[in-house]
Amino acid sequence: KRRVGAVVFPLSSLLLAA
Repeated sequence: KRRVGAVVFPLSSLLLAA
């Protein structure tokens, strides 16, 4: 199961919001 997107998506959003 490729659930990487579910982790990369929120991580990228947090990095951008940081």
